[in-house]
Amino acid sequence: MPSILTLVAVVAAVAAVAAVAWAISQTAWGRAGLAAVGTFLVVMFAVAHANAPVATSEPRQGAVPGCAYAEFPVCSPFKDYYEANAWYYGPAISSAAQRDGFLIQCFRRGCLGYDPGNPPGWEVQGLLLGERYLQQKKVTPEPINVPPLLSAWFADKARAGADQLKLMGQPLGNMHADEFACDAVVYQMAVICLPPAGTADINAIRLASLGELVNPVHPLPEMPWWAAPFVQIALLLGSLAISGFSIARGFLDPDDGGI
Repeated sequence: MPSILTLVAVVAAVAAVAAVAWAISQTAWGRAGLAAVGTFLVVMFAVAHANAPVATSEPRQGAVPGCAYAEFPVCSPFKDYYEANAWYYGPAISSAAQRDGFLIQCFRRGCLGYDPGNPPGWEVQGLLLGERYLQQKKVTPEPINVPPLLSAWFADKARAGADQLKLMGQPLGNMHADEFACDAVVYQMAVICLPPAGTADINAIRLASLGELVNPVHPLPEMPWWAAPFVQIALLLGSLAISGFSIARGFLDPDDGGI
């Protein structure tokens, strides 16, 4: 929702434009100019919105041929690796983007980077978000303690074909992760939340949403106030009003110093 100050500013701007338009419209030349400007703005508005992507909250399955199913398409070079490890990474939360010379795409629980200079099979790797998390927290984790339940969880994932080292990297230590409300083991690429003491179910272990918290793909800048939908609508209506007023007045009063 726009703020009251923004609404007041928009109303004041519209009033000022209307006053200027009225002054300019006192001559036929002025009316012709206003009509041209208003028509130009309407056409530009229509073209811009015709070419803009349609915003939707629905997953865009099939929107990009050859890409994996996700709200954000996961395409080559990440597609094959992602499909094999989607259980680990979760849904994509960004499109692929170039950052620091590398192609990067982030998911709920981690990010992937592509470096064609890496050895075969290692061109696509997880980013070291666990290390970045510790850097942001500015804490030194406790000595590594991998409980038996977590070892059993790793063994179960290994039987399913998961590569623990490639997905998570080396363990860095234990800590209480306030953001995820759990005691966790921090790895180079992951934060694994442990269940309460005494729990014997490996399914109670969960991967923290590290990709959402530590995301190297910078979010898009905030929409400027003048690009907000209600402002765009006000500009469109104002442009239509200026054009219509200028053209109508020209027909109603054609003999005041015509062109």
